[in-house]
Amino acid sequence: MKQNGEALYHVNLTKWELPKFDGDTFWEQFEDQIHRQSEFRDTTKFTYLRSCLTRNALNAIDGLAVTAANYSVAIEILKSRFGRRDLIIQTHIRKLLDGKPCNDASLKTSRKFYDEVVLHIRSLEALGKNLHHRS
Repeated sequence: MKQNGEALYHVNLTKWELPKFDGDTFWEQFEDQIHRQSEFRDTTKFTYLRSCLTRNALNAIDGLAVTAANYSVAIEILKSRFGRRDLIIQTHIRKLLDGKPCNDASLKTSRKFYDEVVLHIRSLEALGKNLHHRS
């Protein structure tokens, strides 16, 4: 369809529940679902990215206008600030150490606590940390 000589595009964006990102890890999921999708323009990818950001991560790119050129700038800023492997490992370890003790005897609370611990342990193992051997 054309209006005033310009083509109009109607895009039906898929509704994804992407994780919120405040500085913790999330890039791999975003990269698979949005960043690598060739059917999305960079401005659309940037819009998705901004919708996922909170706190520190949002503040890091808040001054950038949502343009195709700024999408790659935003990715570079976020990767350089939050994508460091050592900081990602440190974040997982901190979350394990700072986790709230499971004082509630309910199955639901115990399962949630267990799932959170396993998530961080598996994430650390995926990052190459051997948790079964002290070094």
